[in-house]
Amino acid sequence: MKLKFLLSIFALVVIASCKKEDDPKQPEVTLFAFTIPDSLVFQHSETQLLPVTVQSESDKVFYATFEELPPYAFGHFADDTPIEANQTGNLELDFYQTQAEPGTYIGKVRVSVPNENNAIQYKDIKLVYRPNCMYDFREHVYGQITFVSNGQLQNKTISCTYNLEGELEVSGLTTYDVVLNADCDNQTVTMVPLINNGFYMTGSGQIEGNEIALQIYSDGTLHSNSRIRLQ
Repeated sequence: MKLKFLLSIFALVVIASCKKEDDPKQPEVTLFAFTIPDSLVFQHSETQLLPVTVQSESDKVFYATFEELPPYAFGHFADDTPIEANQTGNLELDFYQTQAEPGTYIGKVRVSVPNENNAIQYKDIKLVYRPNCMYDFREHVYGQITFVSNGQLQNKTISCTYNLEGELEVSGLTTYDVVLNADCDNQTVTMVPLINNGFYMTGSGQIEGNEIALQIYSDGTLHSNSRIRLQ
């Protein structure tokens, strides 16, 4: 009886020992956190840098990338960006305004440790398309221009486009396309200078409600007064 009892105890010890040896070893988890700005704001098509800062007591190299970007408007072409612990790396993000509507889009940033499936973290990033005030004039189709040389008011059918640099391109107002930059805070515009028939053309103007009043100069002398109108 005593022998049976001892054999039973021995069997339990062997089984427990085997079970312990069969338990798979749990992989180490690299602890880390990362921070990014809450948002990126775009006025027009461009490439911006998103800083990513990784905090960790590990000396490993982390990898950051974009995931789940809104289609058509945003893209990135670089591979994962390596970032050392407690350092900052930059992700490049391209924005294409052609098929985008103003508003806020949501993307994701992923940071991970190579070959560690349990060491992955995500954060949302707000991607804001906020065009400047020239965007409001993109559908204007009426213009007026008075040349100083004859003083006659001319009505024009024009075409306005908010271009990839955030400028207003106006065609049909005069014999050449006019490109306007805006100081939206001060409600003023400046024409991109150009050469026309050997003359150096410049311009400046004011935003007046839903109209733009523009003065064009030829070699510094007033050449014409014009208006870009909604109707």
